[in-house]
Amino acid sequence: MTLSAGRTLCPWLIARAADPPKYRQVHSELATLLQDYSPHVISKSIDEFCLILPVGVRHASPAVISTQIKSRIKSEIGDYLRVSIGVSTNQILAKLVAKATRRMRSAGYSASGVHLALRYGDGTAWHAGHNTPNLLFDDVSLLASVLNLYNDRVTTKLAERSVKKIAFTCLGLAKQDGQLSVFTDIVKQNSLTTALDALNSKWGEYSISYGSMLGSAGHIHDAIAFGK
Repeated sequence: MTLSAGRTLCPWLIARAADPPKYRQVHSELATLLQDYSPHVISKSIDEFCLILPVGVRHASPAVISTQIKSRIKSEIGDYLRVSIGVSTNQILAKLVAKATRRMRSAGYSASGVHLALRYGDGTAWHAGHNTPNLLFDDVSLLASVLNLYNDRVTTKLAERSVKKIAFTCLGLAKQDGQLSVFTDIVKQNSLTTALDALNSKWGEYSISYGSMLGSAGHIHDAIAFGK
C-alpha cells in the first residue's frame, strides 16, 4: 500500500527513508555472485535477476544450484537478505497466462480453449489456437494447454527465431457451474485456486506464485528505474 494509506490505518507508523546507494551496492554484489553460475545473467530490476543455466550443467541440478546461491548470498552478502528463487523454462509466458487467468476467474469464468500469438523481430507473426475437452480455470492447466499448443504447432525453424512479443488469449469463456469431472478433482483444484487468489488479493499480487514468476511484482519508492 502507499505510505499515506499506511498512515491512515496506523497513525504512529514510522517511515524509513530509502537508501539508493545501498540498494545499488547489493545489486552489484548479487550480479557478481550469479555470474559464477551463468555467463547470461539478466538484471530484471533492482532486486530481481534472471539467469540462463548452461546446457548440460554437470554435478548439480537447478534445485541444488538454487540452494547454493541462497546459501552464498546469506554468507557472502548479508544474512539479513531473504531470497526467493524460481526455476522455469519460460518466465514471460507463465506470467502472461497467470494475469489473464486470474482476471478470468475473478469474473467467474472458465475457458474451453486458448490462443497464442507470437510476433517476431522482423515484423512477421504466427498464431494458433485450440479447444480443450474440459473447462480450464487454474494457472497450471492453462499454461500446460498453451505450451502443448506451441509444441504441437510451432516448427523447429520457427522455434529458432527471435520472438519480440507474446499474446495469450482465453477462448470459449463459460460461467463456472460446479460440474464435476471423472478425471480431475475439480472441487479440490478450485478450492486451492480460490485460496491462492484470496491470499494474493489480501497481501498483494504474486505474494504466492509459481517459480517462473517469483520476483515479478512489487515497487520500490526511489528514483531508480525498477524495471528494464
